[in-house]
Amino acid sequence: MGALEPGRPNPARIDNYWIGGQDHFVADRVLGDAVAEIAPWAVQGALTNRAFLRRAVRYLARSGVTQFLDLGTGLPAAGAVDEIAQQVTPGARVIYVDHDPVVLAHARALLSRDPRTVTVAADLRDPASVLGEATIQAHLDLRRPVAVLFVAVLHFLTAAEDPGGIVRAFREVLAPGSYVAITHLADVDSDVQARRAATTRRAVRVYEEMAAPLVLRTPEQIHSLFDRLDLIEPGLVPVHRWRPGHGSRSEVPVPVLAGLAQRT
Repeated sequence: MGALEPGRPNPARIDNYWIGGQDHFVADRVLGDAVAEIAPWAVQGALTNRAFLRRAVRYLARSGVTQFLDLGTGLPAAGAVDEIAQQVTPGARVIYVDHDPVVLAHARALLSRDPRTVTVAADLRDPASVLGEATIQAHLDLRRPVAVLFVAVLHFLTAAEDPGGIVRAFREVLAPGSYVAITHLADVDSDVQARRAATTRRAVRVYEEMAAPLVLRTPEQIHSLFDRLDLIEPGLVPVHRWRPGHGSRSEVPVPVLAGLAQRT
């Protein structure tokens, strides 16, 4: 595992900056501002991803799910998975998985207070190592339903890293009644003006040059990640339109799609 590298922009810290957190450095703010200047929706995208996560976890907990596996979790923030799930079901177990030393350092400091919530150092790109990790095996009962969360993480994986194969590997070990949640940055030329699509790609290039690979995928490609899973209503939709609830404020549209599907 590498050093924290405060002089190098970090995806988790940039996201934390965009959502109003405190865990970021000058390099993260500089790149975050540069991307947001090109694509002002970037900040709203980070916020709507977090809002989707809260809504999805609340839906899952109310549906009886008591085990949550959050892959590529990012830095802890208000309304985290454990907070939402355990508000609904006090006995819910939450496992956060990340390989980023920045995330792990913060998560272990902030989330160690509750034995129902654990943080594991593992890389989602290697599902076998994640599922074979001793802490996960001790806390996760794969004979019962589990919610696997891929929120704002799969677009950091290249085609060579096979995000579809990764989702499939986790899906195959899940019990019936389990769920998979995904949000993903989308290439939606047919749904937005060409100028906006070009702006999105320009912002992605700036981000990639400084921080990490970032892959736009078409709605069809994102839909294929849910292979052999049953999408629940409203299906795969813009992230701000996924069960917004009564009284939710209108959110700026962002090129991110979201879906929640069940293994039956």
